[in-house]
Amino acid sequence: MSNSHRMLALFCVVGATAALAGDDAPRYAGTWAGSLGRSEIRACFSAYGQAEYYYLRHRHSLRLQAEGDDVEQRDAQLMAALADGRIRVSEVGGPSFEPTPPTGHWSLDAEGENALLGEWTNPTGQRVLPLRLHRVAAQGASGECDDAYYAPIVEGLRITRDTATFEGRPHDQWSTADATAMVPPADSPGAAAIRAAGEAWLRDRAVFAFQCEAGRGMVGEPLGASLEPVVWTDTLLVQRDGLPETYCGGAHGNFSTDYVVWDLQRGERIDPWTWIVDGEAALRGTEREDGEVEASALSKALEAHHPRNLPDDECREVIAMMSVSAPYPTRDGLVFPNTFFHAMRACGDDIVLPWREAEPFLSDAGRAVMRAFSE
Repeated sequence: MSNSHRMLALFCVVGATAALAGDDAPRYAGTWAGSLGRSEIRACFSAYGQAEYYYLRHRHSLRLQAEGDDVEQRDAQLMAALADGRIRVSEVGGPSFEPTPPTGHWSLDAEGENALLGEWTNPTGQRVLPLRLHRVAAQGASGECDDAYYAPIVEGLRITRDTATFEGRPHDQWSTADATAMVPPADSPGAAAIRAAGEAWLRDRAVFAFQCEAGRGMVGEPLGASLEPVVWTDTLLVQRDGLPETYCGGAHGNFSTDYVVWDLQRGERIDPWTWIVDGEAALRGTEREDGEVEASALSKALEAHHPRNLPDDECREVIAMMSVSAPYPTRDGLVFPNTFFHAMRACGDDIVLPWREAEPFLSDAGRAVMRAFSE
């Protein structure tokens, strides 16, 4: 089940219909590094008038916002300040919808294109510290914080390395404070690409954890994300990329379950939709003369085999509304993960389409996989 894929959007873009990038971004938007007093910091000023920073020593985000009666006013004022290089913002904690009183105030003025100099003042004005920033990166194409802003998070990631087994197969187990990745040993077939992807996944989860904490405005429990094997043969490896229910701000929690399929002979990822004739398009229905949409044969087969498609199950009424993800193979057949809209997300139990019933939909590549799992 999934309602959150990969990265949490750190900033809520109000009224934006396209990314501001390059010459369209405010002059001083981007990633900045430097010092507040004697402490090293890194700051991001987004093209949309939102900003944050963190101390490198503890790596917890603090929002920076301009004055204004509401979010739109504050964002507009900061965008104007980023355009002319006279930046006046306050640092606040808590979630964006319920910020805490300011813990400090920034006053910065541009010195050329690549320096911002000024001071930090505590709320009472009794303590003043020098504030010096130099540009690390200009605003990227997304208009939001880029890799340069998160670089210290990634570079300082601590990974504990251990070993474990899955169905008798030894594997390496790499863990951080927020995630655990399980990958094949270095000397096994196809391992190099999978191990590199595992390292990249741990870095990605570290950034997500930082963004999630920023979104909810407080330190929470570790993510508990995992990248683990669910099917492992001599030729294929299926990994489950899971994120348990996690609150990152907003109206709903974030959770996800995705699957990655690897060809161990080539050390390459496989797109399982290539196992289906017409690929993902095989799910697409056709419009009848009366304007109604006739479900495709594959969709009908999946709906019929959905474990919640039972007479007394409340999920039955919404089965046709499910979103179906790429399958992965097991000895019992092809497993199709699926999701529903938030109110009915509990209906998203995996569908197992037995090989015998999946066969009419299989491409040559899919039939080869079926034979391998039927031996």
